Amino acid sequence: MFSQILRQLKSEAKNVSIYTDRAQTSKFTFGSVLNIDKHYFALHMLTTDGQDDGLLIQPIERVYRIEQDGQYAAKMKKLAVHDTGVHYQLEDGANLIQAALLAAKKNGWIVSIELLDSGYNDVVGFVQAVQPELCTICLVDAYGYDDGTATIRRQDITQVVCNSADEQRILRLWKVNDKAQADC
Repeated sequence: MFSQILRQLKSEAKNVSIYTDRAQTSKFTFGSVLNIDKHYFALHMLTTDGQDDGLLIQPIERVYRIEQDGQYAAKMKKLAVHDTGVHYQLEDGANLIQAALLAAKKNGWIVSIELLDSGYNDVVGFVQAVQPELCTICLVDAYGYDDGTATIRRQDITQVVCNSADEQRILRLWKVNDKAQADC
């Protein structure tokens, strides 16, 4: 249902508000649609101040409302008048979950991964390996410390967030903590 609208928004490179949280119907994510595959959309998110807020990959089926051209979009257009300096590239036609994981690995971004529609960031850390059916993450806790590794099935991943303000904060903490954490 929303696939065609998301494809159109991608071609227009237009910033929009996308509503996916049915428990909090006033909550939305703002940004521009970067790509769409059969099941997921990729959104370059912006903060409420118009700054880069990373990349979100989420199931299309979660979308229940899309807003464009309203007062919020006008406000954000004024705040985001400059280039954020970050350009997220995801291959057209690619599996967006895999493309996001590979981009995070290549760029050294921290990722937050939701599993099985839990509503939580079940796995947070650096992507260590991406295989056809499995993904290994070097876990990093909220304080920027190594927390072991997790191997997860790719089919269980229901959301990926890369390089948002939350992940950037954890990355900064990682960098100032013990430099011996080079395993990841």
